[in-house]
Amino acid sequence: MSTEAPSLREELILEEYRSLRAQLDYQVRDNRELERYAVLGVGVVFAWLAPIEHPTHLVLPAWLVPPLIALHGRLRASTVSKRIDQLATYIQGLESQVRVSGSLSPAWETTLAQSRKRGTSPGLGANQRLFWRVLIAFSAAGSIYGFICHHFHF
Repeated sequence: MSTEAPSLREELILEEYRSLRAQLDYQVRDNRELERYAVLGVGVVFAWLAPIEHPTHLVLPAWLVPPLIALHGRLRASTVSKRIDQLATYIQGLESQVRVSGSLSPAWETTLAQSRKRGTSPGLGANQRLFWRVLIAFSAAGSIYGFICHHFHF
């Protein structure tokens, strides 16, 4: 077993790996917070609109806000997910460089990509798509119902 100090190139690759890994972790947290805030935003708008007994013409268009919050959240989540995929792909390249040079490598992204190909990874993407579809459908249905009830005074 060799106890050689890592070369400057290997140190730079490892430092870059740590930095990109931190960015990746931040993006994943950002996506989860986005989901939380979208649900909160939709709920707050519904809570504000629901008890209004005699809406004015200015209040009725506000029923469009919950689905718009959900749609905007979905678009933002899609952008963040693309960034996550870019970072993961780049990190896989770094992992292969370190492995080729003979250093020990934390090969999490490479392992994760292989399990996705085999279909054994649960995949956050599928769960995220389901979450946004449900939120958009719920907010649209709630808005349509609320608009009809307020507009026709049910």
